[in-house]
Amino acid sequence: MFKKNNVIIGVATGVAFLTLSNSNSVEAASLTPSLTIDTFSNSSGLSQSIQVRRSTYGLTSSSQLTTTTALGGYRDLALTNVSGLPTSTASTKKASATVNQGNLSWDNDTNIWSDLAVTWDGNDSPASLNKQGLASSTPAGLEGLDITKSSRLEGIFVNILSPDTTANTYANLNFDIYDLDGRKYSLSKSVASTSIINNKKGLFFDFTKFTINGNASQFTTEKNFQNIGAIQMNLTPNKTTSSSKGVDLRFNLIEAIDTQPEVPEPTTSLITLGGVMLLGARTWKKRGKKER
Repeated sequence: MFKKNNVIIGVATGVAFLTLSNSNSVEAASLTPSLTIDTFSNSSGLSQSIQVRRSTYGLTSSSQLTTTTALGGYRDLALTNVSGLPTSTASTKKASATVNQGNLSWDNDTNIWSDLAVTWDGNDSPASLNKQGLASSTPAGLEGLDITKSSRLEGIFVNILSPDTTANTYANLNFDIYDLDGRKYSLSKSVASTSIINNKKGLFFDFTKFTINGNASQFTTEKNFQNIGAIQMNLTPNKTTSSSKGVDLRFNLIEAIDTQPEVPEPTTSLITLGGVMLLGARTWKKRGKKER
């Protein structure tokens, strides 16, 4: 007769293998890297909003908010009126940008053009760009940040939620990334060119596609995204046509990502099967002895 101890040993072995395999899977899953630039979920609980209402004054409205959900601990918004706002104080027409409950909304009333700049460059004036430091001994806003996580990340992804027809046809997003060596990397995309990456819909800005100081012929190896001082995203309508007036756009996440995240190795089933087979082997062996 076989002993219960053998069953217990077999089950314990299987559980041990299962625990090991699950820890391996969790470890493998944790290898999927990303770098959050902004989730627009203000840690302070406060919303951030700016607007421009008249064309005769306040052409630019700006705001800085301290928040742990933005890269560098601060988010700058700067909204510039381009065209369409009335001179009358009685008018309610406006352009606005609002961060609230995990979303950034850029809204332009009918027949209005505005440009929106969102900047991550540490603690400075919201209308300025701290890309090279306040003095030679002071690092720039992001202090030489490596936004590639040692070359594991491939580019910046913007998760777009609900562009209106105008935004989907006539709006553009541009990223300017500044390193501490004085280089500016730029890449622009139309909102219409969204794609699905890692089960999210939005725009992907591939690091290898950025130009350097406006020169597209620079070698990719000259691009240094591991020494960054500031990142700025500019939202603009296509001003070559009046049809682009009144654009509305909303999104909720900006992050540097790996477009091909690692998948946990399929060790769970194999190792668990090994534990079960061990249990079965012990049981079969004891039964054989009993029958003899």
